[in-house]
Amino acid sequence: AIDALARVAITPGTKAHARVLLDAECTGTMADLAGRAACVGREGERAEIMPLPLSAAAPDARSVAGTWAGYAAIPCAPAPVATPARVCVDGGVVVVGDPGVIELGGKSGTPERLAVVAPFRLDEVEFTVGRYRAAVGAGFVPPDESPLANIKPLVFNAAVGAGQDYCTWNAQADGTAKFPEREALPLTCVSWATARALCKSAGGDLPTAVQFERASTAAGRSREALFPSGVSSPRCDQVAFARWGDVQSGSDDCFDAGKGFGPVEVRAEPWASGDRTPAGVIGLGGNVAEWTLDAHEAYDDPCWASGPMREVSCDEEEAPLRTVKGGDWKSPSGHGRGAARRSVPPRLVDSEILGFRCAYPGGTN
Repeated sequence: AIDALARVAITPGTKAHARVLLDAECTGTMADLAGRAACVGREGERAEIMPLPLSAAAPDARSVAGTWAGYAAIPCAPAPVATPARVCVDGGVVVVGDPGVIELGGKSGTPERLAVVAPFRLDEVEFTVGRYRAAVGAGFVPPDESPLANIKPLVFNAAVGAGQDYCTWNAQADGTAKFPEREALPLTCVSWATARALCKSAGGDLPTAVQFERASTAAGRSREALFPSGVSSPRCDQVAFARWGDVQSGSDDCFDAGKGFGPVEVRAEPWASGDRTPAGVIGLGGNVAEWTLDAHEAYDDPCWASGPMREVSCDEEEAPLRTVKGGDWKSPSGHGRGAARRSVPPRLVDSEILGFRCAYPGGTN
């Protein structure tokens, strides 16, 4: 809420007008009634309330809605070196959360809050098996657990069930790929710490949940969308979701006798065109869900609620749960809504539907 406090000198028997502006910069900064102080244009700061000027004439009735600087889209600064695989996500405001997201638990989408995001760059596609193989070849050592390996073919069999039989990482004794056709698949079955270390080794970090939501629903748009693809109900040829053949443990809405099973290559069509944001980020609505930097707490938890509007994050160092965003190939389309989020223990390494991508500062490479 915007909490405004005004002082008006009233003269009996006269009629006058005063103009009170509810400035979005003051969202969440409560007024101090006893101290006669309130926010006046600077988030988190209060100043003594001075008497408002009165006028016999009605004040200018022109609307100032939408003039707040936080609404303006802020472009990325030029990068020192062009990196085509990274997309600029313009800075600006996003309403985080959505009361309509109820299927993923009470901490998923409420209460909504306003956030202003600085411009940043985001990997165009999810971190792939081939990219991880290159990182290992360059000397990367996982800080806790290596991605869970799967040296079996990715073939659906309801009797097998989920787990490591559907992880994408694979390697022979010499480190080469046992299944070269998986190199362009997203890397799955990877812990939060290892995913973050990989991003840091590339000069970035995991995106915050707010950055992910800005990229999914708001960046490059005139109004926020429900899904990264912008449509209200994605089709199977737009987003890679519900590609699991056992309705007891997933969704089979897009499963087609094995042809519609499992994750897809990160640039495979038609999904690379269908699940693409206006800024050009691919796969935020499906394929694999993605780790974010944040702890998983309700938006009214002090970790979120006490923070400012800018650079909103909930990064508790030893959090027992981390927030996962984005849809995946096994779940129904609703999991891919921009406001949806799930909780996952950070050391989990047997999730065949969970991967990640990296975020980078908005002006550096």
